[in-house]
Amino acid sequence: MITLLKHEFLRTRSLLGLLFGAALAVVAVAVVFVMTDLPLFSSLGAQLILIAPTVLVGALPLVLGIDYWRSSHGRTGYFTQTLPIPGPRIFAAKLVWSFTVILAALVWALALVLIGSALTVPNFGATLQELWTSTTALLPLPILVVGVLVMVWMLVSAPVQYFFAASVGSEARFGRLGAAAGPIIVFTVLYFVYQVLVLAAMFLLPLAIGPSGGGIGLIIINLTELASSNDIVPLGFVPVMVLVPVVLIWRTAVSWKSKISLA
Repeated sequence: MITLLKHEFLRTRSLLGLLFGAALAVVAVAVVFVMTDLPLFSSLGAQLILIAPTVLVGALPLVLGIDYWRSSHGRTGYFTQTLPIPGPRIFAAKLVWSFTVILAALVWALALVLIGSALTVPNFGATLQELWTSTTALLPLPILVVGVLVMVWMLVSAPVQYFFAASVGSEARFGRLGAAAGPIIVFTVLYFVYQVLVLAAMFLLPLAIGPSGGGIGLIIINLTELASSNDIVPLGFVPVMVLVPVVLIWRTAVSWKSKISLA
């Protein structure tokens, strides 16, 4: 596993370094813009400090998905498939590496936002403390911790849908459709299945976080309330977003084991 992870690092370090470096460069320029005190540049700079790290984290799953397809099933994929290593182990290495990259991107993005804001926002420390105090006053700490963990998992597992589409879409049943057609079809079907599952889960689990007893707590809602209120955060979709990636990981591993692996 260590050797495979090292190979993933060496293979992707240039591209990832470019993306991480680009986010840093944009934030650095944005800080300079804010410091000019010119209204147009200052406003643009303040927005870029938030936008650049967000784009980095948002774009990485797709970038990793494309790289996964190219290195596993594209032109260079044949070499990967001929390695004398069980397919699921190769997939596990790619999966662990993608998780590591997304986690690193989250830390990098948070650092860029905090440093950029500290350099441009007066009394940023006091503002941050006030934000934390008001947040913990509204949300109980256990709910806040669970919410953060769920959000991190959703971001870290985002590449899984692309891995699933690339591997299942490259199985023999899709072979005659062309190299890219299978993954595109599988991803499209998966997208619609996701929407149906989320909608069904929100009907079956009508829980939300919203105003309750003068504070914030768990409440039971109907879907019509979501359109009429901005104070309600539905929770029904959470089990789908947490559990479906686990199922996709299992099915992708099956694809590597019985339909792709040559080991």
